[in-house]
Amino acid sequence: MKRNIKTIHLSRRFTSLILIGAMLNLTVGCHMFKVTQYDNLNTKQALNDIEASDYIIVHIGNENYHINQLKVDLDKNEISGYRTSISNEHNLFPNPRPVGNQYIRKFESPENEVHIYISNAQEKERDLVLIPFGSIERLDIYDNQVGATIASYVFLGLGIGAGVAGIVMIVVALLKTSCPFVYMLNGDEYKFNGEIFAGAIDPNLERDDYMPLPNFKAQNGIFELKITNELKERQYTDIAELFCIEHAKDVQVLMDSYGKFYSIKNPSAPISATTNKGSDLLSFVTKLDSISYMFTDEMSDNQDFSDISFKFQNNIKSKEGKLVLNLKNTLWMDYIFERFCAQFGDKYNSFAALQRNKSAKEKTAWAKAQGMLLEVQIKTKAGWKTVDNINMVGPLASRSIIVPIDLTGHSEDNIEIRLKSGYHFWEVDYAAMDYTENENLKIKPLELTKAEDENGVDLKSTILKSDGIYLEQLYIGAQAFFTFKEAPLSNSNNMTSLFLHTRGYYQYIRNYTGKPNISELKKFKNPGSFTHFARTRLFELAGAK
Repeated sequence: MKRNIKTIHLSRRFTSLILIGAMLNLTVGCHMFKVTQYDNLNTKQALNDIEASDYIIVHIGNENYHINQLKVDLDKNEISGYRTSISNEHNLFPNPRPVGNQYIRKFESPENEVHIYISNAQEKERDLVLIPFGSIERLDIYDNQVGATIASYVFLGLGIGAGVAGIVMIVVALLKTSCPFVYMLNGDEYKFNGEIFAGAIDPNLERDDYMPLPNFKAQNGIFELKITNELKERQYTDIAELFCIEHAKDVQVLMDSYGKFYSIKNPSAPISATTNKGSDLLSFVTKLDSISYMFTDEMSDNQDFSDISFKFQNNIKSKEGKLVLNLKNTLWMDYIFERFCAQFGDKYNSFAALQRNKSAKEKTAWAKAQGMLLEVQIKTKAGWKTVDNINMVGPLASRSIIVPIDLTGHSEDNIEIRLKSGYHFWEVDYAAMDYTENENLKIKPLELTKAEDENGVDLKSTILKSDGIYLEQLYIGAQAFFTFKEAPLSNSNNMTSLFLHTRGYYQYIRNYTGKPNISELKKFKNPGSFTHFARTRLFELAGAK
């Protein structure tokens, strides 16, 4: 299997943890991912908890087969199981591949699947198959409820030295904790598109969210989408409106984090992409291919933080650039915030109530200091200058956004932009810079013709405007269905792009037990303490230093 990507070296210990984590019976308070927490990752217990609902498919060359009774042998550095034919409900394509975040399929949704791509295996009697860790080239984990490949990792040269711990432990802890989910109706099924107002976990953190809806097609002149609560939380949405932007077919339209639209006509790839540690990541970020840099190179001045720096040519000496990014949060960040909350034990709800008295400004400043927001910087003669801090978008689906860059006073031919975050908190799949002038875009809010909950109750009056009257989704299974009327094109040579604007917040429902860990919690007042906690815990679980 040939891939134009940088080789990722992982130790055998890390590889085994991926394989164990991918198949754990994940069961912690969550409807979408079932997670059992193993604080010290008891391997024997984990192996006993592998459940049949994780259907394992092995790919070797053009051949594919199912493997059951899976065992992971850490001493022999191999996995084993019994080879059988792939059942009809899983035998959808001879070699399934993810496209973006969407899994290709023709028929009914498969159960949760783990796809293991290997270069070789040893076959024994009675269909017993032995697969060395070193032969594993790729691992895909598919979840049928979101209709997406939720994790995809490529491994080349496994078992050669110490590696990047951040990539591997995501799967060990697939605990999803936050955000309302958005689905688009395409054809006769709803397609998961992403999460809204991630990180707005209190009323005073309520914020606007601007989600692109790519490939959303009208059916019989209407667009249909739904917002759901599938997790242990209460969700409050103040407004949901759909914007249609008409533009030329050779133009792409994106939004920044503050609701402004931008046209993209000639995006240029970076001429270099490196980390503070010196890793060359250009092949990771020049294509939209779901192969991402996951912020796993430590910075020399603070190993709890990670970065990536891009150089872009600016031969025309433009005074403004439009940085195009495709990104998302990691599942590890989502999980470790849950572990932080658990430190409060049976006092968590009291703590959460007190937090509502703190200002949004104070909370946001804490999140920035902890590396939870993605800091965008530009290099100036005086050093690195912060341009923006990108708020969380959630870990289940990547999102494309624009960050406007003021280049006044930058006379150099090359511009250097840096993204900085806590260790393994973000994933960046694509980066480009566009210098073209913004075109005159025709922005049309679409008419909301119908809004109902799962019981048919009318919701239009609660969702039409931002007025403090909320769509309240207070339990797992709550759904809200919206129908918008398509607007005709003014020019048949044009096309449209759609964006969902929402505003709201959500609150966790947690019933932790035990006494609060006071000595540990005091540390979190200090800048960088959360990302230090996250990185330390990650390496402890991975068995690395």
